Amino acid sequence: MYGIGVRRIQFLHNDHTPKADVVVVDRADEVYEALWKTLQSPAAPWDVLQLSQLPCDSPTHAQIARLSARHRYPTSVWQSDNSPYLELSSNWNTYLSGLGSKLKQNLRNRISRLTKLGEPSLQVLSDHEAIRDARDQALTLEASGWKREAGTAIHSDPQVLQFYTQLADRAATSGWLRLLFLTVNGQRIAASYAARYQDRLSFFKTGYDPEFSKYAPFK
Repeated sequence: MYGIGVRRIQFLHNDHTPKADVVVVDRADEVYEALWKTLQSPAAPWDVLQLSQLPCDSPTHAQIARLSARHRYPTSVWQSDNSPYLELSSNWNTYLSGLGSKLKQNLRNRISRLTKLGEPSLQVLSDHEAIRDARDQALTLEASGWKREAGTAIHSDPQVLQFYTQLADRAATSGWLRLLFLTVNGQRIAASYAARYQDRLSFFKTGYDPEFSKYAPFK
């Protein structure tokens, strides 16, 4: 870390893990005490305990700080990435009216340019069979353009592909998954993996056909 060799213990996470935490159902103090005792075992030596992607309201913050202070371990907290979100409490027109004039003009221009090619539409798939039939096309769109060149597309790593394939199957079975397509005259030009849970729509991965990049689909 920062050019210094250290023995580090951290969560099992990567760029596809937006949040990570200790899973505790009850008797939290006893659970964290047991975890800390295990970390103190000579069989697991470490210099740095790095708990990345902790939610800001996680009790792990206070628990680890308490245990670290007791055993005189220095601790620090770094701000991770924030996930941008929009809270929609009314309809689209009401939301649009609250945007700045420049942003509204940009949206109108993009929609106008796209409409010259044909009628734009949003296709939302929630049925398990429909999602399975369209999944390969969504992955192809996600891998188009710069993502494939940069090696960040789902198809670029077999393990990442397996993860998102299983995620799609399990989330679709649970009724959470939404596969979104932006279409023009019925042609799918952009796709997004998303999940709907407790009246929240979360986007996992988006991609678009590079031939339509000037229209900024799903941006």
